Amino acid sequence: MKKILFFIIAFLLLAVAGFSQSVIEGTDKANNGQLKRMVFIQWDDWVPDPGTDWLGLPNNMEGWLYWDVLHNPYYTGDDRRPYRLGGTFDENYASLLLQEKDDKKIADSTKAVFNTNILTYTNMSGGDLDEPWALYFGNQFNTLTHEIGNKVATLATQSPEAYAGFTGDKYYKSYLEYLDVTNDRLSTLHQSLLDKGDRIVAYLEIMKELQKQNKIMNYMMGIYIAAATRMTTMPKVNQAAKKQVIPNTDPEIVKSILSNFSF
Repeated sequence: MKKILFFIIAFLLLAVAGFSQSVIEGTDKANNGQLKRMVFIQWDDWVPDPGTDWLGLPNNMEGWLYWDVLHNPYYTGDDRRPYRLGGTFDENYASLLLQEKDDKKIADSTKAVFNTNILTYTNMSGGDLDEPWALYFGNQFNTLTHEIGNKVATLATQSPEAYAGFTGDKYYKSYLEYLDVTNDRLSTLHQSLLDKGDRIVAYLEIMKELQKQNKIMNYMMGIYIAAATRMTTMPKVNQAAKKQVIPNTDPEIVKSILSNFSF
């Protein structure tokens, strides 16, 4: 009998211990109602029964005490939902929209400044981006800087006498030095970072100078060609006449006159 009683007591103790260790799920209606309200599921969860009994007491005494007494501001106070109209979500979202507009303005301003800088750089750059050179001045200067040289090369075959005289002239040698300096000026101007208008003005000034120098060289070349032409067309002097002795005495003069002139 004692053994049976001992087993019953032990069983009861184990059952109580096991029950005390188990998790008992509880339902907090107020918390659930607040969560539903905050996520906009429903507003009036677990509203107390507004009705009263025959004594004038609330039908739902528990709800009345909890909501109308302990937590009355929850339903009667301000809306505390984050997604309410004018709530924290609307404020944050409006702030994000304003920030997005500001970011777009900054991006547009940055792009405008970048495009302006690119346009300015393109307008001032030389080399491959030198449009005046590519469209006009390149061909013009190539013709002007080779004009006299090409004519001198032709002159060497057509009139060696004129070629020798012209190429030996000190003014032609000075022109060759001027041409080297001009080519260096053009190369520097073509590669430099300069305003397009200023670059065109500089090209025009150099072109005017070069045209003037070429005109002078063409005139000098014409002089040497004319002189060489006259030399070739003059009649040759009789070699015998070159060797004729000029008489010095009166008898020799008379004899020369009688032998060379007929009366």
